[in-house]
Amino acid sequence: MVTRTVVVLAYEGVQALDLVGPAEVFDTATLLLPEGDGYDVVVASPTGQPLRTSGSLTFHTCPLPEPGSHIDTLIIPGWRRRGRPQHRA
Repeated sequence: MVTRTVVVLAYEGVQALDLVGPAEVFDTATLLLPEGDGYDVVVASPTGQPLRTSGSLTFHTCPLPEPGSHIDTLIIPGWRRRGRPQHRA
């Protein structure tokens, strides 16, 4: 039996889909694997405090694991700027 640890990094202003999407994918994968195998998904932030997404949803997060802690997969969501994109001439 193998349970893998997946940490999704959360930060102020992240898009909610970038947190929820990976969590749902790994949760579904766990349902399809043999009993006892799967993924333990943790949404973590540097402070471990609640944060707001770009759409104003509030997520409660866990603190990031200590340096040297075992993490099988670390997901770092993409960053997007707020406001309108700037076009080059």
